[in-house]
Amino acid sequence: MSGRSQAVSYLASSKYFWDAEIILRVFYEANAKIWLVCFVNEDERQGLAEEFWGDYSQMHNHKKAHRAGAAAEFLKRRGQKQNAEVIATLKNPAVFQFGSANKKTRKALEQKWSFTEIVKLLSKLPAKNQKLKDAPVLFHMYGQQSHLIHADDAALDLVLDRNLRSTEEKAALEASHLARIYSDQSSLWTLSAMALQFRYNQEPEDQNELEAKMEIIRKLAKPILVRFNETQEEFYQGINREDQSDLKSR
Repeated sequence: MSGRSQAVSYLASSKYFWDAEIILRVFYEANAKIWLVCFVNEDERQGLAEEFWGDYSQMHNHKKAHRAGAAAEFLKRRGQKQNAEVIATLKNPAVFQFGSANKKTRKALEQKWSFTEIVKLLSKLPAKNQKLKDAPVLFHMYGQQSHLIHADDAALDLVLDRNLRSTEEKAALEASHLARIYSDQSSLWTLSAMALQFRYNQEPEDQNELEAKMEIIRKLAKPILVRFNETQEEFYQGINREDQSDLKSR
């Protein structure tokens, strides 16, 4: 988490916003797994940890072994015997455990440990564990980051939209984007601190201090976000007026 967070900050401050978002998605994933293990009931934690290093690990070993065949054969044909042997090791049951789960079970396990499923579960936990009922709000940015990773049409739309803006508006947008990325990181770190406090039954003596630090970040970000929002106000008001006119004409 620390390494990915530092990479995000470095990329964002260097104006590599899209690259920062891609790494930020990894940061989301890492935090979510910590939240899951910390916030579930105590009698479930050990089982989750064992599943993570057991069945979940074996599922990944199975996927790597399946993919290794074609790569090893290709390297062998090209005379790269040593590299082929390294890749072929991924298929060796003496080195890796593959388990006996069928494809359906492996697929279900992979989905269970996905960011989306973890967040859905966390948002529905009992009241005493309920610290993340609003966690699904993370889905929006996580989805945008996924588009960037897959380089799909939505990702290209994001890049095109940025490049078509005026110099002044683009500067305000980039400042707002930077503020949001830093704010996201701070929020996720704070949630993980709360999760660890919950896990180890610590009295949240520094809860007020955590919230105060988050408030500082919000105050710093607010004028930057307001500045960009002001550049968009006329555009969205125009869209809303057109929608209302269209409804009246119907």
